[in-house]
Parts: sequence; structure tokens; C-alpha cells
Amino acid sequence: MMLTRWPGTSQARLIASLVCAIVAAGISGGWIAESLTGIAPGFRFGLATVVLTIVLAAVCALWPAVESPVSTTPSVGRRPSALAALAVGMWLCGKAASSMLPAVFAGRINAYQADMLVVIDLGVKRFLGGANPYTIYHVPWEVPLPYGPYLWGPFILPVVLNSDPRMLTLIACLVVPGACIWAAVVSAEARQFLVCGLFLALCATMLIHPALLGFFTIGHTQVSWPLLLIFVWLLRAERWTAATAVAGSLVVARTTMVSIVPVLLMFLWRRGLLSIPRLVVLTAAVVIPFAPFAIADPHALWYALYGSCQKVMKGVVWPTHGAHDTIGTTGLLLRYGLERYVEMTQAIGMVVVYAFAWRAIRRGARPEPWLILALSVFSMTSLWPVIYVHFDVFVLLAAALAATVMVGAPSVPGLPTVMLILVTSVTAMVIGATARHQGSTMRVDFGTESATPFVEGGMYRNGLHDGPRTYGWVVEDVATVRIPRASRWSGTIHLVARGCLVPGQVPRVAATLNGHWLGVRPLNDRWTEVQFEAPGRFWFLGANELQFRFSGPLSRGSATAGVAGDAGRCPGIDLLFVDHRSDIGGQS
Repeated sequence: MMLTRWPGTSQARLIASLVCAIVAAGISGGWIAESLTGIAPGFRFGLATVVLTIVLAAVCALWPAVESPVSTTPSVGRRPSALAALAVGMWLCGKAASSMLPAVFAGRINAYQADMLVVIDLGVKRFLGGANPYTIYHVPWEVPLPYGPYLWGPFILPVVLNSDPRMLTLIACLVVPGACIWAAVVSAEARQFLVCGLFLALCATMLIHPALLGFFTIGHTQVSWPLLLIFVWLLRAERWTAATAVAGSLVVARTTMVSIVPVLLMFLWRRGLLSIPRLVVLTAAVVIPFAPFAIADPHALWYALYGSCQKVMKGVVWPTHGAHDTIGTTGLLLRYGLERYVEMTQAIGMVVVYAFAWRAIRRGARPEPWLILALSVFSMTSLWPVIYVHFDVFVLLAAALAATVMVGAPSVPGLPTVMLILVTSVTAMVIGATARHQGSTMRVDFGTESATPFVEGGMYRNGLHDGPRTYGWVVEDVATVRIPRASRWSGTIHLVARGCLVPGQVPRVAATLNGHWLGVRPLNDRWTEVQFEAPGRFWFLGANELQFRFSGPLSRGSATAGVAGDAGRCPGIDLLFVDHRSDIGGQS
């Protein structure tokens, strides 16, 4: 295997850029500014804005130039360090997946937590039903689908697979950290151990970032991050036409990416690489994905992508303090009642960035750092610099640094193979992590505190005993239980329950799983185990809603009176567990 060394100057620039990237990643999202209590919020976020801008400007000055790597003689002694870097990186990704997955099994996405992922899910289902997804959704408030097809389109996969959409965002957000791990391995192979350690530190910063971990539970923009890696890889490999096409695709995925297009065009123009065919490719990449929806309803598309943002940001978000406490200039202007200057500030900021970018490009600078700075300034001066717009900036920075090391390295294959390996590896890691979470088989004892996370409603469980047995007392028409499940295999649901004897009636319990009818089973006034067969197509990979409806009287309103001696309360549920079956109605 051929190994790689970087010349001293290039290596020093790479080290400095990696340090800046780690600092930028730490600042992004505002969690450091939020944690500095005792200081005025305006000062905290203003300081974070200044530091982040200085750091990214430093990246522009320090960015490593494109230089041919120096081949060295292979050495067996270098392999253990590369394997160690790989092991550390895989451990980091595994820990990150394990820390994020509980949110998937804790409950379904809901608009009261955050509405964008809910709207995307509704839009995808509407699109799969043959209708235009660009319409107004009631969640229950009115909101349109404000994203391009390349952002909501990937969520077709979890909808088709009947899976929680956050499984997809988790896989996507691990791709760029995976590239950083690969870059660390390449650096270790070349005996550049400081660079290797910094890449692992950057990876760790991305994976343990508190704001990023918090965003995961409601996140949606992560699905575009692998496209960032593809874009900067193509730039580094100097595949200009393909890079232009991907730049257009990024605009379709994230409208903030429109800020990078002028920098790319300036670079191509200065190098004599800008041609009519490449302009056509760029235009087509932006226009074609929107064309069917523009033809179907141009007004709805325009309102979803632009009009709604203006209306919601200025009419709903700006009056709140949440808009003030953000990294960037917008919050500062809003804090002092200068909202009329928000758009002007953005225009001035972008002109300044493009002017400096043009000056640097004329002197032979690479486009990557100026693309990153342009995206950051555009995000900081947007109508609402919400935390997740800054994530795109440091993910793009990390991807660009990883591509700097990986492209041209003898041990690294081509882009298609790299992406296949990265996506396959992180998918396998996420699927493997789900096996360590409750769901494949589970038991819920409704007479214990351990059942609290699984009871959605309709049940009272405070100190109810029937001899040595503890149980939950059903006090509503429907008892709703949340069943986390990390498998789409068919299964048998076992329920230990007791019904109410009514003269002339046989007590029964009916069950539904995610709205699918499972059947009715007879009970009596003794504790009885009944079974419901649930085909694989009924299960949802994530949190499943299991509902039980009992026949017989319910003592509504008296649940809070439950004390010792409630053995006669009925109906009641003692235990529920699920086991695998592969012969029930086929496997999904």
C-alpha cells in the first residue's frame, strides 16, 4: 500500500484549519452562548457571532492548497495506528447512535415538539398518494411544506418501510463523521498523528455536540449532509461539471445554499472553466426538480418556498425572544428594534464576502473556505438564524477538510465506492445499535414503575394489588400502550388481564396495533393470558401504538381514589410481552 505525507506548509495549514473547524463546531448551535449564564444574552450571542466569523475568516486564510502527496515506502509498523484510529472512530459513532436512538423509541414525531418533520411526513404521504405536496397542512396550525424535493424526497424511504423518519436522519448525520474517521485513518497511515488526532477530535465534536443531539429528535436537514460531502469531494477532485450539478442540487435541498453559487461561479470564471454547458447544467439542476410542482400550482410552490417564510418569520417569530437569542446579526437587530435593517444587513454582508472571495480567488485561493464563509454569513443574517442553519456550515467545513486528505490518497477508492462504503457502514452500525435497545422482545409489568414510559393513557397504576400481584386499572374507554420495537418481524402480543363480570355478558378485550385490528379475546374475572397475532406489516420501526378496549363497566373519575383493597377493581392489566413469530401473515 502506498502511503502519503503532506509537505510541511500544507500540513501546518491543515492542522490550523482542523483546529478552527473544532472551534467553529463548538460555537455553532449556540449551546456555549446559552450556557454562559449571568451574562446578558445580547452580549453572549454577539460574542459568539464575532468569534465564529473570525474563526471562519481564519480558515479562509489558512486553507491548505492542493498539492500532490508524496509517496513513501510501506511500513508494517504504521498499520496498528491506522487500525486504532478506525477503532476509536467506530466506537464514537456507535456511542452516538446509541445515545440518539432512545428518542426514536420514546414516541412518534409530533407537531408540538417541532412541526417541520411532521409536515415533511405529511407531504411525502400526499406525494405518494399522487397529489401535489406543496399545499397547506393543519398540524393543527396551518403550515406549508417549505423545502425542496431533495430534502423531503429522501423521507419517502422511511414512509415506504413504515419506519420512524429519524432512523434516516441518524444514518445521514453519521456519514460526514464517518468521512472524518476515514481521513484520520489515512493520516495515521502517513504517520501524521497530530492530524489523525484532530480529525478524530472533530468527529467527536460533531457526535457529542449537545445542540446537535437535541436537534436529532426533531431534525430533518441531516438528510442533505451526505450531499455536502459529495460536493466538496468533486471540487477537490476538480470535476467541475459534476460539482456544478451538485451545487444546484444543494440549492434544491436547502435554499440557504444559494449563497455558495456566486463563489463557485467566480472561481470557475477566474480559472477559465465557466462555460455555457456548465451554466445550463447548474440551471437545470435547480429548475428541473421544481418544474412539475411549478406547473401544477406555481402560486402554492412560491408561497411554500418564499412567501410563507416572510409571513411566519416577520409575523410570528420576530416578536418572540427566541428570535433574539440566536447567533448572527438578526437577533441583535431585533433586540434593538431595528428589524427594518435585517435584509439590508444580509445584502451588505454577502457583498462584502463575495468581494473578499473574488480578491482571494484572483490570487489563486481555493473556493472551499469561501463557500463555507458565504454560507455562514448568509445563515447569520437570515430572517431567523435558528440553530440548525449553522449545522450546515460546520458539517460542510468538516466534509471539505476530510476531502482534502482523502482525495488522491492511494489507499482511498473513488467517490462512488467511498459513498457506498460510508452509507453501508453507518447503516449497519445504526441497525446494530437498535438490537441493543428494547423492542425486538419486551415485557411490560403494569404494576411497577418501570411501566411508566409505556403507558400513554387510560390506566391508573398507583399501588394496586391483588394478593402478591400488582397491576394497572383501566379507567377509560381505551387503554393506550406504547410499544417500542426495533424489528418488523411478525410477533405475538401476550396480555395478562382480568375482565369485569356482567350478568348475561362475557368480558372481552379488543386490540388494535397502529390502527390495525388485531381481534377480540374473551376474558373472565380471573387473571388470564390472551394472545394477539400481529403481522410484520402492522409493526412500525420505532414507537408503536397498542390500544385495548375492554367490555364491562369503567369507574371513571375515581382513579385517584385507588388505595390498598382495590383488588376488585376491573378491568385490569398485569403484564404484556411480545415475542417473534415468522409465520403470521408473512414478513414485511
